[in-house]
Amino acid sequence: MKKFYNRNFAYGAAALLIGAVSFTACSSEDELSNTNPTYDGESVKTQFAINIPAAAKTRMTGEYTQQDGNFLGMKDIKLIPFASMPALGTESNLGSVITLGNISDNLSATSNAKVYNDVAIPVGTGAVILYGQANKEAGTNFNKGAVTMPSDYSVLSNIKFSPVNITTNETDAKATALAAWMTSVANAEGWDAAGEGTLKDLRDEFLKTTVGSSNSVLCLMQYLYNALAKEDGAEATAIKAAIKAGNGVVESDGKLSYGEGSSLAGYPENINLPDGAAQVVWNSTKFDVVAASGNTGINVASLDSYVYPAALCYYVNSKVKTADTEVDMDAASDWTAIVGSMTGSSVAPTTRSIAIEQPINYGVGRLSTQVKFGAQRVPDSKDDGHNSSVVEIPGEGFKITGILIGGQGEVGWNYIPTATTTGSKTIYDKSMTEGMCAKYSSDFTGAITNYTLAFETESNKDVNVAIELVNGDKDFYGKDGMIIPAGGKFYLVGQLESSAATETGEKIFKQDYNTIAKFNITNLKSAYNGLPDLRTPSLQLGMSVDLNWEKGHTFDVEIK
Repeated sequence: MKKFYNRNFAYGAAALLIGAVSFTACSSEDELSNTNPTYDGESVKTQFAINIPAAAKTRMTGEYTQQDGNFLGMKDIKLIPFASMPALGTESNLGSVITLGNISDNLSATSNAKVYNDVAIPVGTGAVILYGQANKEAGTNFNKGAVTMPSDYSVLSNIKFSPVNITTNETDAKATALAAWMTSVANAEGWDAAGEGTLKDLRDEFLKTTVGSSNSVLCLMQYLYNALAKEDGAEATAIKAAIKAGNGVVESDGKLSYGEGSSLAGYPENINLPDGAAQVVWNSTKFDVVAASGNTGINVASLDSYVYPAALCYYVNSKVKTADTEVDMDAASDWTAIVGSMTGSSVAPTTRSIAIEQPINYGVGRLSTQVKFGAQRVPDSKDDGHNSSVVEIPGEGFKITGILIGGQGEVGWNYIPTATTTGSKTIYDKSMTEGMCAKYSSDFTGAITNYTLAFETESNKDVNVAIELVNGDKDFYGKDGMIIPAGGKFYLVGQLESSAATETGEKIFKQDYNTIAKFNITNLKSAYNGLPDLRTPSLQLGMSVDLNWEKGHTFDVEIK
């Protein structure tokens, strides 16, 4: 996901002002002389202005998360009035939920106030909750994030915000076709009866395969085809024939590829999932597609557990300040002074101006990720202390094509996990910052940072993060001796330990906080060729993680 700068994470000292309606004051000398003429016995109508710091409109790598100070506008804005600040979620609101119009991203360079006219605010209002999300329509859900918003805001305890599933758990036809191709190769005539030697070793290795994506299977078939190049027996000939018999498979000068219209190409990209989510298992006579967690005994998440990154959401639960006089909207550049000049704490029949005391914050957290190798040459799983087997890290590094974050689930009215939150969802962020890769370096200076939005997680709960990388031009061996073929994708898992998150109440992700994770890869022995279920507590970890936390800073803007 393309994302936001830590200076701006608490975007903004976005306070709210309800300014005065222009009118001629009553001149009678009775006690009602100062009553707002719009008072109808229940509410007063005022101007309502949201104060949002003017920001640069530069569109760079942080576009969709306001990484670069670019305000994206706001939509789905709901204002809920209360007598006092809600704390438990059981409090009743005053009157109806107020829907405010969208705010565009083209704020004036000299003003940071969005003014709404004739907004009716109930008398007795002493606090408000405001919800909204970034007004970004262009781009995919991977770019801008996604969230299931509440359909009804009238009952606070019923308000829930949920991550959005990328796909269902149904088995795709391409997955079935790929498993059938793998089965036909595994059952090539004579291969199962091969005695000790190259052919038997290759078959044992092939049957351990658990990844069923189009790219990974093709890379595996290429590895096998290359290994059989010098074999000319009947079994080797049958295996090579089975490989080339795959639907639409083309062989040219020893190089395999999918031809146009191949039923084997494009999975699971066609359902927007990472390569490693497509998994298979050998079942004594054939390869079966693994679509659901727990049905085969291998460590894999169900396809419907993958979700888009969270959308950029806004939230504030705050007391209000009131005044019985008109507030000068031209003074909006000094919001502290405006709020400080207002001495009331509850809306009355005489109220002309109202301000939300606290700034608007983000309702989501953010992960800032950097990755590097700790050495120029790192061991793979064939390096056992007696036999050396190392992988040379190329100068350009290994390309990073995705980041996966476990522990996600719904949050409640206050953007905090509910009592029923399971944390069973995994974010798949495939919209990487340009040039994102893992190179060898002694430190993280110059490392490219990727940004991902996530919902707040539960206290005292560790979160597993997987980095999706592309192997270069040489095969190596990962976890359990699995072959990671050249050109194939692989995954390294790091754990973010909640005990380190002292600033956030031992929560890995917290609304309005930036979690910075620096992943240092020390070896490739723990590289997975298939994506493991990130809920599993006993995953083999292949990276050390340096965590630190930064509170979102207010983006201060001088309005001239």
